[in-house]
Amino acid sequence: MAWPVERKYPRVNVALQAELRCPAENFPLRAQTADISAGGGYFEMLQTLDTKSHMDVTLWLGDVKVRAWAEVVTDNSHVGNGIKFVRMSEKDRRTLTEFIERMQKENCTSIERARRCSTHRNSIF
Repeated sequence: MAWPVERKYPRVNVALQAELRCPAENFPLRAQTADISAGGGYFEMLQTLDTKSHMDVTLWLGDVKVRAWAEVVTDNSHVGNGIKFVRMSEKDRRTLTEFIERMQKENCTSIERARRCSTHRNSIF
């Protein structure tokens, strides 16, 4: 029997470009989200990070950037990481939450599709 997963924040399956910067590294890691919520997401990347690693995360919602301080909570080698947002400004959390709500409402799975189906053309995409 499968147990239902209860999440604190609604999650959408959407491919967003992301940049991860670990304090010990001199270069950013590039990733793409498989899903995202206001509390974190799953980031697909070949060079995965160890659990408990901390980093700055930048997500691009179209032309808008949101940033968070984050922690790796799951590691699937050479596939991706589950990452939890530990700290995020209220403005960025609100922007991300509004983006997720719009993606859910319009049943969009990509920024490009969201641009086509959005009724809010002058919004965050």
